[in-house]
Amino acid sequence: MSDTASFEKISFFDEIAANKGQSLVLLFCMFALYLALIWIISETFGIGIFAVIIGLIVLVFYAIIGYFMGSSIILKMSGAKRVAREEYPYLYLTVEGLCAANAIKP
Repeated sequence: MSDTASFEKISFFDEIAANKGQSLVLLFCMFALYLALIWIISETFGIGIFAVIIGLIVLVFYAIIGYFMGSSIILKMSGAKRVAREEYPYLYLTVEGLCAANAIKP
């Protein structure tokens, strides 16, 4: 057994693809959990299948918004803003260099 660690080179695009897959799995699990919770509540209070159908419609809407608008929501909540080259030159050049190294548009 060697004391030196070997590192596998992983493509940035492979990481993005894996992250998207994991996000879909998480989205499905949360969807199933919420649907089960709605069903349990409707059975407990005797509301019936109508509540489950309404809940399903709301969950589909919630899942679509969460998947397509999630990053925008997080950026707005954290107060993120665009950076001008003149305002923060070091940060701008660092991000520009990282983008060039990974062949993505800044």
